[in-house]
Amino acid sequence: FNGLQHFEEFQGGLGVAQFVCAPTTPKVAAAIAGQFEHFFHCEMTVVAAPITQQFAGTLREITASEERYYLGFGPAKDNPCGFFSITARTALRWVTRLLGDAELKDDANRPLASLEESLLGDLTSAVVETFLAALRPHQDLHPGERITREAPVPRSEPTQEICTMVFAVTGKDSDE
Repeated sequence: FNGLQHFEEFQGGLGVAQFVCAPTTPKVAAAIAGQFEHFFHCEMTVVAAPITQQFAGTLREITASEERYYLGFGPAKDNPCGFFSITARTALRWVTRLLGDAELKDDANRPLASLEESLLGDLTSAVVETFLAALRPHQDLHPGERITREAPVPRSEPTQEICTMVFAVTGKDSDE
């Protein structure tokens, strides 16, 4: 297991999440779905897309494409080797549902209130911890302390190969 990890949201349903570099299995996706079900109190489906490979230098393009929230992870809190990320729109959609609202009413790029950020941090930490638990026989990685709007800075060369995993998250009662 070498390289950078990255878990990022893209599109569809409640959001798509991406982890970089790790084996995905239906068991891991089901465990992640369990975390979403715990927080959203409804049946959730998580489906893993095929792993893609790219160079670490392309992460700048991903992180600069739109406003995002990030949660780093690694062997030590101050030494991330990867990160989870979701767009600001998905973050707002998730906290809106966590607060019991059905529709997204606000500007997706507005800063989250402290309660919203705390709820988002709890959800993302649980999801990342569930994913990292599958790697523990090989790596001892842990989520960072808090979600931020700045991308963590994993130590890597621009030409270092990384892989990205995408997880699509949908809810049974979601019409998205």
